[in-house]
Amino acid sequence: MDARRAGIGDVVPRSVIESKRPSSDDREAPTGREALADPAGTRTRRFLIAESGLPSWARDRPERILYRSTRSGRWESWLADLRSGRHRRVSSLSRAIEPGALDPSGRWVWLFEDRAGTEHGRWLIRGFEEEGSFLWTPDLPGGYAAGLALGRDQAFVAITGEDGATTLHRLAGRDAPRLLHAEHRLFRLADLDPSEQRLCLARSRVDCDLHRELLVIDDQGRFVAALDDGPGFDLEPIGWSPRIGEPLLLLLHERADFRRPAVWNVETDEVRELVPDEGGRFDIEARWLPDGSRLLLVLHTPGGSRLQSLDLATGRTRSLAAPGLSPDAEILDATVRPDGEIWLEWSTPGMPRHASTLEGPLVSPENPPPAPESRTRRVQAGQVPALMTWSGAEPRHRPLVVRLHGGPAEQSRPTWSPETESWSTLGFVVLQPDYRGSQGSGRLWREAQRADPAWTELADLRATLRWAVQEGIADPSRTLLDGRSWGGYLTLLALGVDPGSWSLGIAELPMADPIALYPDAMPAIRRMDAAIFGGTPRERPWTIWSRSPMTWAPRIEAPILLIESSRDPRCPPAQIERFRARMESLGKAVEGARIEGGHGPPSSLERRDLFLRRLEFVRRWLPQALPASPES
Repeated sequence: MDARRAGIGDVVPRSVIESKRPSSDDREAPTGREALADPAGTRTRRFLIAESGLPSWARDRPERILYRSTRSGRWESWLADLRSGRHRRVSSLSRAIEPGALDPSGRWVWLFEDRAGTEHGRWLIRGFEEEGSFLWTPDLPGGYAAGLALGRDQAFVAITGEDGATTLHRLAGRDAPRLLHAEHRLFRLADLDPSEQRLCLARSRVDCDLHRELLVIDDQGRFVAALDDGPGFDLEPIGWSPRIGEPLLLLLHERADFRRPAVWNVETDEVRELVPDEGGRFDIEARWLPDGSRLLLVLHTPGGSRLQSLDLATGRTRSLAAPGLSPDAEILDATVRPDGEIWLEWSTPGMPRHASTLEGPLVSPENPPPAPESRTRRVQAGQVPALMTWSGAEPRHRPLVVRLHGGPAEQSRPTWSPETESWSTLGFVVLQPDYRGSQGSGRLWREAQRADPAWTELADLRATLRWAVQEGIADPSRTLLDGRSWGGYLTLLALGVDPGSWSLGIAELPMADPIALYPDAMPAIRRMDAAIFGGTPRERPWTIWSRSPMTWAPRIEAPILLIESSRDPRCPPAQIERFRARMESLGKAVEGARIEGGHGPPSSLERRDLFLRRLEFVRRWLPQALPASPES
């Protein structure tokens, strides 16, 4: 069935697999559970364990909540009433990545329609109690979601068009939507204050789309205040004070290198930094507590996440116990309920991400995950921070998988990953480096990429590999580079620039041809790439051509598996197919796999099938890296 027309009960389509230039013994290559050495299905079951995100709720009826979960096998929106205990799937918008919201009364749910996975769609409204179809949002243009804020009698919706311009609209009663604000640059509607008179927008800086400044306007679109920390510094808005009328906005800044909370008074323009930097090299996030006099702090220390409360009057902090969390829990998000109860979204390498209170899970998992067989620890691969995962004894001369995150400003975190766990239980050691450009290691580390993009990251990959070999951890003849999105781009580039260093490469949804990608990608990606490379392909042709995997394709020696998605708006499939055609014309070993959808996370079945496809690829081209038989 066409995924664009699939309904709630339709089966998720399996991946479509296609290959080029298989080895002569292709018919003997094991597939499925045989390739995974998993006859009982224990490892493949990890891919089907449900995960869930942090719920939001209706302001006036907090027992009504909205959350996203993979309980159905793919990320979908679910509604629940905590009093009745009833949970139900609210839509078939299976590819949407925008979280949605409940209005303050709890009567209406807003969801962003994106069935195709292109991230281009429109907002829909439906009654909380209704089981029927959605209503179209009246007279609002389609586009890319750029934020939603719901008041009691009004709504504010921000949308980015194909031309890169972003518009903010106000809806009130039966009146036609009113245009409040428009800019030919990216911004996102962050929050509406409790009095419903001020809105905070996080917009890209004029000189760089990678960093944000803050703009506050009133409910009629008039200027109130603006805050900018200067070139190279990012500001992240968290939310308004819960006290009605108080002009205080909680935000995160980077003045001390690592992220720290501050409160901005938008009337006096005073910024109060709340947690002085005392040498702790880790990020600290914050959320308001309900009375507005204290904050919840989340400290992302190297040993795991810790919780504190901060008294705004005295500046004193107090540690908070969380007996329901694992000692190594990585807190991914946090919120505080109107009654003061803290809800957290957290995960560990052995526990899927889910929501819980400080005492235990909000919803008991339907299928508990198998006990983890591997260990994960933070390492310093030369100057590069990384996560290392392995099973059994301390790794010595093992086959190596280096997994590269996307972004580039994402980070590797010690959380649930069926892929990492499966690689490690098959005897691989898995390294996940946070190359320069990544988040989580400070502003200076992230901004260091800007001086020489792509070459900086490749230097960090060389350092990671060199460290693993010199320490005796990895066997240099059995090395696999596996990256997604920007990590997929780095994978392809590294295979051409350093052709003798890697045995195999897997690039999932990569930027394979930056020049061809630019006109086809969504506006946010075009602006991000131009900011990273210092200009568009027309403005900086040599810079981008010299860093394109297409340019380095003739030097590639390792076989490559390319994974594309049919309607990916960030790394469109056409430019991946161009790269594959070039590899084939050069007589290179290249294989392909295709999934249906966009750039967002695949379904549980697609995720499992893609990993099995990876194993088939490794078995075909590097059989000595995998167990000789299931019994081994």
